[in-house]
Amino acid sequence: MKPQTKLRSIFANAIVASQWLQAPLYFGLIVAQGVYVWQFCVELYHLVCGLGGFKAQEIMLMVLGLIDVVMISNLLKSFIEIEKLQKTDVYVQMGIHFLFIISAMGLAYVAKITETAVAESRPAHKPAE
Repeated sequence: MKPQTKLRSIFANAIVASQWLQAPLYFGLIVAQGVYVWQFCVELYHLVCGLGGFKAQEIMLMVLGLIDVVMISNLLKSFIEIEKLQKTDVYVQMGIHFLFIISAMGLAYVAKITETAVAESRPAHKPAE
């Protein structure tokens, strides 16, 4: 075999073998997605078990949290299979996820303002002497 052909063969084999460097990355993504599934199940359990004790705002924030977990999971899947998707589809998914994050932050801010306003409107109770 010619030295040039042997060098090409070594180089080609190195490129093919380098795909195994990505295996730990994909395994890490699988583990991370497993963590999100676990978090989703825990949050869903808390929502279902404590249904009678939550205010409407708390339920809405918990449901938004569940949606957030699902959206992140779908984004991990989209980015793993990104070569199969159109750029616009990925951008739309990212935009939707970003809007959910912004709306969740807005709802949390409104809940904080509401709680503060309610607390300030209540008369202060003096401790019994």
